[in-house]
Amino acid sequence: MVESQSYRKRKEAINVTSAFERDRNDQKIANTQSVRDVTYQLLRESGLTTFFGNVGSTEETFLKNFPPDFRYVLALQEASVIAMADGFAQATGRPALVNVHTGAGLGNAMGNLITASLNKTPLIVTAGQQTREMLLMEPWLTNGRNPAQGRPYCAP
Repeated sequence: MVESQSYRKRKEAINVTSAFERDRNDQKIANTQSVRDVTYQLLRESGLTTFFGNVGSTEETFLKNFPPDFRYVLALQEASVIAMADGFAQATGRPALVNVHTGAGLGNAMGNLITASLNKTPLIVTAGQQTREMLLMEPWLTNGRNPAQGRPYCAP
């Protein structure tokens, strides 16, 4: 297989990052927590323990060992996810957490997300993304502009 120059550059960038992560992990650091653990703790302290979502493979690591004091409300399509979270947030007067599957899922959610935005509903929306290694191959559902996709209705 002949590798293009851009493919090689992206591959080298990932290898450098991986080497950095290996070096950092070899160091003995006391009392370390993962980003996942710190995120769950922050959400817990903020009273944000209900997630609405449409689970995909990119969210598996975040949802693995999901805390027992959290609740995940599953929907089969992202538009429904946003609609349920919108209703929940309006009924409780608190922000709702929403997780959609990749950029395509955010695209599916946009109609209801615009409605929620115009209603001033407080939603916190996250969208999964493929691992860096997969991005080299530009897989389906990849969105290189994920943070900008929801503008102007979402703040990145």
